[in-house]
Amino acid sequence: MTGLQIFDEYGAPLASGAVHLFEQSQWNTRVMAVSYRGPSLDDAGVNTNPVILNMEGRARIYLRPGYYEVEVRDAGGRLLPGYPQAVVVQNPPTTCQPHGVVAH
Repeated sequence: MTGLQIFDEYGAPLASGAVHLFEQSQWNTRVMAVSYRGPSLDDAGVNTNPVILNMEGRARIYLRPGYYEVEVRDAGGRLLPGYPQAVVVQNPPTTCQPHGVVAH
C-alpha cells in the first residue's frame, strides 16, 4: 500500500495506530471530520475516523478542503509526542500527511 506512513518517536512504523481528524469550525471548536471518498476505483470505500493504520503504519486518508487538527495515537491510545498538528487542505483530492504537509 502506498500513502501516508507514520512512525513512532523511536522510528518504528506505528502499527495499528490511529489518526484522528477534527475540522476547525467557525467557533473554534473541534468537530470530528467527515471522511472524503478516494478519487479512483482503486480506493476502496470511505475512510473511517479515526483511520486505523495497517501493520506498516500506513493508510490513505482523503480530506475535503479545509482546516484540520490531526491527532495520532498508538495502538494503546497514547497520544504521540508532537501532536496535535494543524493541516490545511487546499484542493481535493489530497492525502493528508501530518506535520503540516499535504501531498497530492
